[in-house]
Amino acid sequence: MDSKPCAACGKVKPVSEFPPKPSGRYGVGARCRPCESVKQRDWRAHRVVKPRTERACPRCGEMKEATEFGDPSKGPGRPYCRGCWRDYNRERAHEKAGSVKPGATKRCSRCETTKPVSDFFRNASARDGLGGYCKPCWTAYLKDHEDPAGRARRMRAYGLKRFGLTIADYDAMLEGQGGCAICLQGCATGKRLAVDHDEATGRVRGLLCVRCNQGIGRFEHDPALLESAAAYLRVPVLA
Repeated sequence: MDSKPCAACGKVKPVSEFPPKPSGRYGVGARCRPCESVKQRDWRAHRVVKPRTERACPRCGEMKEATEFGDPSKGPGRPYCRGCWRDYNRERAHEKAGSVKPGATKRCSRCETTKPVSDFFRNASARDGLGGYCKPCWTAYLKDHEDPAGRARRMRAYGLKRFGLTIADYDAMLEGQGGCAICLQGCATGKRLAVDHDEATGRVRGLLCVRCNQGIGRFEHDPALLESAAAYLRVPVLA
């Protein structure tokens, strides 16, 4: 059979005008190539892609939010969740650094000086597990090329991370408190309010100015001592 009708447009066309399909009646599809292209284009335009809200990490085996693997709108992202990916890179860096022989040296590509490998930061993506610049050169490079405002913001975010807070969380707490959680004022030193936390549990209690933060620290964060001090101050002054 040299020709057949198209199931979509109804025109009789040569078999060569149909896409191959082994399961088809004559080894070709039912629609001609132009009609098949239109059908595929229409299907892609109207299909509904359901975003994946959860995904299993093959390393830890736990179900995690899709955002733990990166931005879902930009592709599948990392193969592991955020925590496992960090541990994976750390293990790779240790393995590469462990393969370096004791007393080995490396040439810094910035100052062109040969130095011990201990003078280089670790870099899991590098072939030898070490950065290309020595530590002083890398520090100088960051000062020359990094935006001071961006660096300050990253350092602030890094400091809040150990309390499990983000900059947005801190700003929301500050707005809710209206100032120091005790004196309701700003910090006299002009610095940001300090994050006060329970040293036993690590849970954040609130934001305090330097004076109040140091004050409760001198009372060893003991409510009984603070209540005793408050009762003492309420006692009338002796004549």
